[in-house]
Amino acid sequence: MTWKWRRPLRCSFGTAYHCLITKGGLGEKETVLIQAAAGGVGLAAIQLARDAGATVIAVAGGSERQARLTELGASHVIDRLEKDVVEEVLRLTGGKGADLVIDPVGSTLQASLSALAPEGRLVFVGNAGVAALMSIFGSRCRTIRRFTACSWDRFSRGQP
Repeated sequence: MTWKWRRPLRCSFGTAYHCLITKGGLGEKETVLIQAAAGGVGLAAIQLARDAGATVIAVAGGSERQARLTELGASHVIDRLEKDVVEEVLRLTGGKGADLVIDPVGSTLQASLSALAPEGRLVFVGNAGVAALMSIFGSRCRTIRRFTACSWDRFSRGQP
């Protein structure tokens, strides 16, 4: 294992590990989508997921970041400014979606949920997604320990 990090990223590895392994249950040969992959937690998550044997799909804005994210271990990099994240994830996974999504942004809730595979897992980092989840689930949000989406598209259209 060779991790490339600078001083400020040290605590990011603990957070990324907690998101990927402890809460996300990432397994070997699974696909993980990392939103905001050019941030501290994202950079650490790419390397840890790679070392865990996962296929890593990283999302960042701006093509200048793509080479760096690939160098750190991302199998695929999506430039959110140029491409639709959900369409690209579905294309890259043969229509299945990501087994795990790490989302430190919050405003990307719809894309994160739509990019999930059936029985996929979504892990928010910190409080990034609380406002978005509250808008959907209201006060029940506080009781959610692990969010599993079987078919977000059907749910969002009001179908069972």
